[in-house]
Amino acid sequence: MTPVERAKGLLGSGWLDALEAHLLNGFVFSTPDAFLMGRPVPRGAEILDPWQAWPREQCDAWFVWIGIGRATRLLSLTPYPLPWIGWNRLGRRWSENHWWPMEKVSRLERFASALDELAGEAAPEAAASSCCSV
Repeated sequence: MTPVERAKGLLGSGWLDALEAHLLNGFVFSTPDAFLMGRPVPRGAEILDPWQAWPREQCDAWFVWIGIGRATRLLSLTPYPLPWIGWNRLGRRWSENHWWPMEKVSRLERFASALDELAGEAAPEAAASSCCSV
């Protein structure tokens, strides 16, 4: 199953609506090894509606609506830098969104890349999948 097929299965009947909303108001990336759908948001805003959009100058975070693939690959797909990244883990019964400073995430990404280099090869894509969604 491809990453986009997994995303479609996880979002179910809300798939087309969320896809259209992010194509028009956010970003969608689909590759053989990753699928990412998200948008820029103000960190303190109510973001449950995928159609809600804000002017770029008001946004200080990327919110990942859904992401399938290795985290380091997904993070490399953000279109431009913002200070924060947020998500809400599907199936974890989290009551709130989680926010991390991008600076911290970038350090983790560099660390993971260094480990991959030391190992001589990247870990298999399917073994490192994650899914984030509202």
